[in-house]
Amino acid sequence: MSMPAQDFSLYAHTVATIVTRSSLAFSGLYFGRQLQKLGNTLLAYEWYILGVSACCGIVVALDQYTPVTWLWDYLDAFSRLLGVPIIATLGIMRVTHQVRLTKRQESLLFAVSLVAAELFFTLDITIPIREPVYLVTMLGFGVPVVILIRHAFKADRNWEAWMLIAALPLYLYITPLDHYYYLPHNDTAILLNDDAAAHLGWAFIFAAIFFAYRGIVTAESSARSRFSLATEAN
Repeated sequence: MSMPAQDFSLYAHTVATIVTRSSLAFSGLYFGRQLQKLGNTLLAYEWYILGVSACCGIVVALDQYTPVTWLWDYLDAFSRLLGVPIIATLGIMRVTHQVRLTKRQESLLFAVSLVAAELFFTLDITIPIREPVYLVTMLGFGVPVVILIRHAFKADRNWEAWMLIAALPLYLYITPLDHYYYLPHNDTAILLNDDAAAHLGWAFIFAAIFFAYRGIVTAESSARSRFSLATEAN
């Protein structure tokens, strides 16, 4: 017995949603682990939060009435408000401006940010300004990304820099997506919808940031090694 066209479309849409959200889950959790190995706790933990948020999105795709929906929305709000524009920016500045926080400062930053995001997410008074605030904070994150690109070129990590440059138009396109405009046939398209575009796009962008960051760290480590060998030779 064949599956009705409407049921098949719903099934295909659910599978596509799970796959695309899984891309961000992988990008956040895997590259978060790699960043942790590089000693960047700020970027690592924010990438973990992005990965966990995407995992919650997968659960919601299977059951939209699950209590996990609240956690998904909260983690998304946290990343848009403070996680990406503040915490990730400070993580990037570790290689661009040599900014290093102590473990206590990092813990305090995360604690304050989680509470602030909770208040912003739950207080009714913030409802009218949430979308424009998210748009401004996320677009502002483009500044440290551009600075990271410049440092990648200076470190002669050209392919990582070009990868991040390729991500910039995508970043500018998907940042306001789902808040101020929608893709055509958004409710019926299986892959060409705003949810799929956003998750695939962010998965690529956060991966590109990792590669650029790692490239700069590798270049700096190699430069220090060469300097040390030259010093010892003299």
